[in-house]
Amino acid sequence: MEGSVSYSYVVELSCVAQPLDPWVSPEFTGKVVKSFIYLVPELGYVKNIYSLPSKPKPVSVSPLISEGRALVGSQKTPVAPGTRLSFFIRVAVPSMDEVTMFPSFDTEVVFGKTRFRVWLESMEVVSVDAIRAGLDEGKLARLRFLSPVLLSSKLMAPPLPSFLKRVASIDNFVLYPSLGHIFSYLARLWNSLFPHKPISRKYTSEWSAYFIGRLAEVLIKVVDYRSRPLTVVYDATRRPRGFVGWLLIDIPKLGSDRGSRRIREIFDRLLGLARVMGIGRSRAIGFGYTIVELIDRKR
Repeated sequence: MEGSVSYSYVVELSCVAQPLDPWVSPEFTGKVVKSFIYLVPELGYVKNIYSLPSKPKPVSVSPLISEGRALVGSQKTPVAPGTRLSFFIRVAVPSMDEVTMFPSFDTEVVFGKTRFRVWLESMEVVSVDAIRAGLDEGKLARLRFLSPVLLSSKLMAPPLPSFLKRVASIDNFVLYPSLGHIFSYLARLWNSLFPHKPISRKYTSEWSAYFIGRLAEVLIKVVDYRSRPLTVVYDATRRPRGFVGWLLIDIPKLGSDRGSRRIREIFDRLLGLARVMGIGRSRAIGFGYTIVELIDRKR
C-alpha cells in the first residue's frame, strides 16, 4: 500500500460493539473505534493503513452510534451492558484481491477496563464507477454531519503559488456547512484516491477542486440547514473544533447539453464520495462522518 496507489474499490464494513460491563464513553468515541481496529486481529489490513505516511489516508471511520445518535460531544455518556453500538469502517483498496483481507469476525476485546463483544455484521464492496448519490430531479439531497467536520478555510484559496505562500501559516477551520469548502474538499479527496479517473481532466487537480467549489457556491441552492460549532476533547492536548448538523440542498438540472450533464454528474459523484468516505480532515479517526440522503421535494 504505497502513497501513490490509485484505488478502484471501497470496502464498507458495518460493525457492532456491545459492552459486556457498565461503561462510560469518552466525549469522542472515534478514538474508541480506532482502538477496536488495533485490538481485532481480523482488522489488521486497516490497522496497517494508519502507519502510511501518505495523506489523505484511504480510510474513514465513524464514531460509535447508539440509536442513530453519534456518541460525540462535550460530555461522557453512561452506556449499559448489552447496549448495541454500531460503527462503520470504509477502506479504499486497489483491486478486488484486497477484499479477501477483510475476514468475518466475532470476538471479545478489552478497551480500558471494559470488555466488549465486537463483530462484523455486513460488508459491501463499491467500485469507483458506482460511487454516486443517485441524484434525481424530484429529489433534494440532505447531508447529515454526525461528527464534527474539519474543513480548512484555505480550501477555497485560489491555487496561485504567490497567494498560497501568503496564507500557508493560516490554520482556520470553517464552522458552518459552506458549499464551496465541502465540494472543493471532496474534489481533492476524489483526485487523491482515484487519480486514474480524475473528477475533471480539463484542469490540474488543484484548479479543478477550486473551480468545483466555486460552481457549488453559484449553482447549488441551499434549501435549509441547521448546524452548530462543536469542540470535542480528543485527548489531553487536542481540542478539534468543527461543525455538526445538517444541510438540505437542491442541485438543479442546468440543461441537456453535455457540459451541463457533466457538472451534475460531478456533483452526484462527489456526494456519493461523501456518503462512503466522509468529509474533511481526520476522517480516519472518526471526524467528518456524513450521511447523504435523497428526499422528496414535497416533503
